[in-house]
Amino acid sequence: MGVNVKVSLGLIDQEGRLLALNEHLAASLGRPASELLGANYRELVVGETGRRRWENALAVLRTGRQVLFSDDYRGRHFEHCFYPVRDEQGRFTRLAFYSRDVTMLLRKEEERIRLAAAIEQAPDLVIITSADGIVQYVNPGFERNTGYARNEIAGQTTRFLRSNEHDDVFYEAIRETISRGVNWSGRMVSRRKDGSLFESDATVSPVQNEAGVISNYIWLMHDVSTEVSLERQLRQAQKMEAVGTLAGGIAHDFNNILSLILGHSELLLELLSDNEPALLSVRQIAKAGNRGAELVRQILTFSRQAERRCEPCRIGPILKEALRFLAASLPATVEIQQRIEEETGVIMADPIQIYQVVMNLCTNAYQAMGTEGGVLELTLDEVEFDASFHADAGCPFPGKYMRLSVSDTGSGIEPGVIGRIFEPFFSTKKPSEGTGLGLSTVHGIVTGYGGAVTVRSAVGEGSVFEIYLPQMAAEIPVESAMEELPGAGSERILFVDDDPDLSQMVGMMLHQLGYRVDAFTNSLAAFEAFCANPDSYDLVIVDQIMPHLMGVELAKRILQTRPGFPVFLLTGYSEGITPEQARELGIREFIMKPFSTRELGGLIRKTLDAVAARRN
Repeated sequence: MGVNVKVSLGLIDQEGRLLALNEHLAASLGRPASELLGANYRELVVGETGRRRWENALAVLRTGRQVLFSDDYRGRHFEHCFYPVRDEQGRFTRLAFYSRDVTMLLRKEEERIRLAAAIEQAPDLVIITSADGIVQYVNPGFERNTGYARNEIAGQTTRFLRSNEHDDVFYEAIRETISRGVNWSGRMVSRRKDGSLFESDATVSPVQNEAGVISNYIWLMHDVSTEVSLERQLRQAQKMEAVGTLAGGIAHDFNNILSLILGHSELLLELLSDNEPALLSVRQIAKAGNRGAELVRQILTFSRQAERRCEPCRIGPILKEALRFLAASLPATVEIQQRIEEETGVIMADPIQIYQVVMNLCTNAYQAMGTEGGVLELTLDEVEFDASFHADAGCPFPGKYMRLSVSDTGSGIEPGVIGRIFEPFFSTKKPSEGTGLGLSTVHGIVTGYGGAVTVRSAVGEGSVFEIYLPQMAAEIPVESAMEELPGAGSERILFVDDDPDLSQMVGMMLHQLGYRVDAFTNSLAAFEAFCANPDSYDLVIVDQIMPHLMGVELAKRILQTRPGFPVFLLTGYSEGITPEQARELGIREFIMKPFSTRELGGLIRKTLDAVAARRN
């Protein structure tokens, strides 16, 4: 018997003496086989294990039956078999036995059990197929994620998971790779039983038998749909932040230009009579200037740098007002359906901006339906969601929200386009049908209020936009209408803006209203003039972005010199300071460029009259 035999063999007589043994048994006993012949086996196997072996051997001799048992010896696990051997007279006088070290076999079995338990309990998807791709096994994680039961897909190939997100070339590349015995790994979009899609990091591994022939394939799929959604939200947020920064950067200079265009247009309109040939041209210039101003406002709204006048409000009345306008302006081919709860929650928002959201979404919806028309449906209700809620835009906190849903039966959105719909100036429509700012404006307004937007769409099946705005518990207070005040007077005003053309134009506007104006383009020089005779001025108007001394700093110095003095702050965009912060510093009005003569004059008159009333 060679030493490579893994089984210990032996033969003993009734007294327990070893009559024969193999090298493997001798090695396990720690002595040469020649020394062990004739030795008492009972004395060789000491301890509890040895006693058990000897007791089993005696039982064999008494009963004449074979005995199988196992035990542990020196950290190893053994299986034993004792069976009697008859002599020439048929008596059981000798005992043959064998012992086998099954430690490795048990370890492998334990590993197999652990592996099977891990696969059964794993949250990831596991599929085992035959060499020809027939599904032989799926784990519970697969059933939970896809909705398919094991018996439903037994005998099928994995084709039932395929989505339209990948073409035949993609799947052929997988097949070609694994058929060469090489692992394939990559991102895959698959389809669940209910038709919904999920993304996974997948690995397909070939399994070879002892002959080196592929016998099976193992698919491991880790669902990363949530991670992908969060990554897309992060990229979208970063993209929006970058564009917002760009928008804010150009807004100041652009609004200065628009202020000049609109201001001089107003001055010309006051000078021209109704029969002047140039009157139409000036009106067109003013109209174009106002369109430019609206475009900048939309950009600033999108970038969340526009001024907000937040107040408690209900969405229901705003929706109904928007529907009244839509009913009169939409073509007859568009049917409007509404489901608006009568008693809806209160949100903190600017009603004008909420109206803007509704109109932009409805405009987007009926344009998607084209000349053929269809159904435009608006739904308003209250919802509550937890931290597991994920949106296409915005990262809202758990809580109660008002949900505005706008759906259409239009052409739908291509999968490759849906990730870009909130980008400013991106549009699939013709240039004459929009600027591409509608949805980006919606994005800016909603996310600025801590809300969220979700989008569901399929080509040829229409789209559903859902807007979530956080509710508040407060009741809506009764509002009082602000009276319009005339914009004429004779007081002295200090105006400061580093743009000489704008300073000249505003000076002309205010002179036209009867005010005396000292215009400066240097903030330090303006402060020196004010300090030289502070009582000679009735009001100061300063631009925020100024060299040498920013508008806020100039306002602070003026207010230190004359506490409570009326100061207005002008800005092309509100980066760096908000209206609330300005008012906390004592600044009376925060005015966004461009502005009209009526607007500026009304605020000046209102402020100066209030100052005069306090003096009296």
